[in-house]
Amino acid sequence: MKRGERRRSQRLDVLNRLQSHRERTKATTLGQLRRHYDDQDRRLQSLRVYREEYRRQNLDAASQGMPMAHLNRIHRFMGQLDAAIRQQEALLHRLRDELESEERGWREVKARQQGMQRLLDESRARIRAYENKLEQRALDELSGRSSTLD
Repeated sequence: MKRGERRRSQRLDVLNRLQSHRERTKATTLGQLRRHYDDQDRRLQSLRVYREEYRRQNLDAASQGMPMAHLNRIHRFMGQLDAAIRQQEALLHRLRDELESEERGWREVKARQQGMQRLLDESRARIRAYENKLEQRALDELSGRSSTLD
């Protein structure tokens, strides 16, 4: 049992290290994606704040009276801001989907790595138990020999 269990434990250790590497890689990718999502979310919030400030500022100016050509430019620019906000919202939606998918993938890899670690721990525990049993047997034999010599 000892030799076979040791080989099994060594193979499990290699597989566990590979799985741990995969998990760390997935976690790094997930972290990068979360940071990118957060950056893009802040950008969207900035666009919305800017649009509202621009609208309010020009609404106040328009109430004081301004040429129609200037009002048309304001209207066109507001349309461009609205388009930029819609594009940013679409980007965030895609990033959110990608983030959720990446998180599911990371959880799956993490679960496999934890399962592999449990198998490795169990294998090592069996080896230790077997070695302890052999050691106890040897001690018992020594103890038996010393009592017969006395």
